[in-house]
Amino acid sequence: MSKLFIPLFLIIAFSGCSSDKCNVNLQDVDSTSVKLTEISFKEEPPLFPKGCMVKDSLLIMFEPKDKDGFLHIYSTETNRFIKKLGKKGRGQNEFMLPRLLGNGKFKSDKNCILLGDINGIYSVNISSDHYEKVLHTALPEDLSQCNYILENTDNVLTVNQTGEYQLTFYDKCNDEVSFKNYFDESLIDDDLPDFERVTQAFDAYYSANDENIMIAYKNFKVIDLVSLKSKELTKRIYFPMYDSNQSKISVKNSNVSMDKGAKLFFTYIYPTDNCFYALSWDADREEIENATARSTIYKISNSGEIDRIYKIDQPISSFCLDQSGNIYAIGIAVNGELHIYRGKMY
Repeated sequence: MSKLFIPLFLIIAFSGCSSDKCNVNLQDVDSTSVKLTEISFKEEPPLFPKGCMVKDSLLIMFEPKDKDGFLHIYSTETNRFIKKLGKKGRGQNEFMLPRLLGNGKFKSDKNCILLGDINGIYSVNISSDHYEKVLHTALPEDLSQCNYILENTDNVLTVNQTGEYQLTFYDKCNDEVSFKNYFDESLIDDDLPDFERVTQAFDAYYSANDENIMIAYKNFKVIDLVSLKSKELTKRIYFPMYDSNQSKISVKNSNVSMDKGAKLFFTYIYPTDNCFYALSWDADREEIENATARSTIYKISNSGEIDRIYKIDQPISSFCLDQSGNIYAIGIAVNGELHIYRGKMY
């Protein structure tokens, strides 16, 4: 069957302050200081994990560069290493470019987690030493460049993939693919091709729960909320000094470069059923690489309200939460050393 491609050339921009766009006043938001303590693993400490997940008393570290097992599983009670699972390759139970699916749209039972690669979404039983990957959803060829899998229902598969559009929607029933962009085009005056706009100027972290897709931008302190039901932008959040990088962005030969001193903002989102936790740096690359910057986490409701600010006392790159409000955080590697932390968020 041939596929029908429906490009949606809609770049959404708003002006003024309304129900779908507003500058937030963070002075009115309660804040909490979070003290992190380094976890001392008994053996097989994590190398350079890119994400984590907590299931019951298990801490799962995603180590995509470990060919012997990209899932490192530890006990949260004893900090002891339990086992490795997941191998990279083309074999029956191996993964091509694996990714850990930790957002709210991908709930699984007690013993299973969902993993993705360029070919599909799979269920893996982490309680078994001889695991078998079970195909959950095959990815069509047109979605093989996906970075984030955001929605997977009987009718629709929604992803972010490398290309000219922020979101790609695959209509399973009609075998159709459509695309859409949401960024505020007024933030970049230069005549950039869409590919460079999406992948460079408006580079972002994407996540989803049962109601919304969140797009949190790295070069602008702006967050977009997109309704999963309507696929429309429902809220654009402008943080103070959201456009401070405008004068630091240079465009030459359709390539975007950031001047020295340009700040990095949102780099990670952890979703829950009724809110998102968005990690922001508000620091330049040198400060981050030297571990002199500290992270801030914003708790944002599904309606786009900033409910609380968490000020983290260590530099972290990503994190996960358990049901008791404990945070497990991956630090920044400095001189080849990387630390994993635990603390109490709420």
